Amino acid sequence: MKNKLLKAATVAAVMSLAGGHAVASPAYAVIDLGAMGGDSFATSINNDGQVSGVSYLTSPKNTSYARAFIYTNGTMTDLGTLGGTASVGYGLNNLGQIVGVSSNRDNSGSSAFLYSSGTMEALGTPFTPGDAYGINDYGQIVGGMQFGNRFQAFLYDGGTIRNLGSLAGDSHAYDINNVGQVVGLSFTSLSNDTYHAFIYADGNMADIGTLGGIFSSASRINSLSQVVGYSGIGGDRYATHAFLFSSGTMTDLTTLGGSSSGASGINDSGQIVGWSTIVGDEMAHGFLFEGGRMLDVNDLIDPQIGWTVRAASDINASGQISASGCNLRGECHALLLTPIDSQASEPASLALFGIGLAGLLAARRRIKN
Repeated sequence: MKNKLLKAATVAAVMSLAGGHAVASPAYAVIDLGAMGGDSFATSINNDGQVSGVSYLTSPKNTSYARAFIYTNGTMTDLGTLGGTASVGYGLNNLGQIVGVSSNRDNSGSSAFLYSSGTMEALGTPFTPGDAYGINDYGQIVGGMQFGNRFQAFLYDGGTIRNLGSLAGDSHAYDINNVGQVVGLSFTSLSNDTYHAFIYADGNMADIGTLGGIFSSASRINSLSQVVGYSGIGGDRYATHAFLFSSGTMTDLTTLGGSSSGASGINDSGQIVGWSTIVGDEMAHGFLFEGGRMLDVNDLIDPQIGWTVRAASDINASGQISASGCNLRGECHALLLTPIDSQASEPASLALFGIGLAGLLAARRRIKN
């Protein structure tokens, strides 16, 4: 759990390509966000359609050379590092501020960062092990950081870093809403053998349970205090299902037909995105959950562009989705999916390339990797 720097970037090798799906009238236009030499992954999107993520600098992939990026109006910008060779961008707010994790000088370790107004700065000292995953519109930041001999969830607010504690053992925060509610996961024993999703509010960390399995993790929370993530379901120790936690109840969103799924984003309209395995394809497909149904994103885009969307990472207030997929050439990039009836100021041509983020979500299932 102490080094999550490359977990978003280490999974591309396991991605494979599935055939296109027939769709009578595509609901989303797909835009290739490009890359900085190799594959790229999208992690978050804000209400202006800016996207954060990570791109390899080389092809074939070398995880020691990956960079956090922000995509704005057709341009992917390298955010640099804290002195090392690699960084990953995770959370993104509506001010265009990005948080993530970067290797330090001489690649001797990794630390959480805030990127704002063209500058990347470390949270804490540049040598405090940690990473940052979520940032709200007030600049409050959450993630995980080393505190003594424990790696625990933190809240950064106004220059001060606070340890949020845990249910027991280690913990990690993944998102914070504008009300200041924090979600993530915490181990439920000092031996760090099982973990549960939590919501932190008013100084209290509450266990929100599971769908019947021994583990769960919360990925995002919207302004209505609705939480999404993944949970074990019992029976199969390793199978997970996406969940929605709302008004004290955890609801199983099921899958696209395969054994596992996980939710990674939710907007204030209650639209949820994530990844799911399907029948006949061991790799994941991105999903959109709305109107009580889980839809395969690949059924909502034009098959002629040659995409297989492997995961959807986030969704904004306009319904734009940050995603990742692969094309027939095996090229893999971050994607922006825009509802066709509300396309913003993006190029008219559709995307031709892409990669998936399913491994980023799947990596959250393996906290001790």
